[in-house]
Amino acid sequence: MFVSVNWMLVTISTELQIAIFGIISRVIAFTMMPINGLVQGMQPIIGCNFWCKAI
Repeated sequence: MFVSVNWMLVTISTELQIAIFGIISRVIAFTMMPINGLVQGMQPIIGCNFWCKAI
């Protein structure tokens, strides 16, 4: 996805807009990493609690 977006930005925009897109995508990635870690860490705990109560 990033390759195609970068290719489109290179063909129709300036270097400043490409740099802004890179900065925004990094900020989004760094904010999503902890959220994904929490969600993946909670899944086994929630699944165990769900099935233990069902028995």
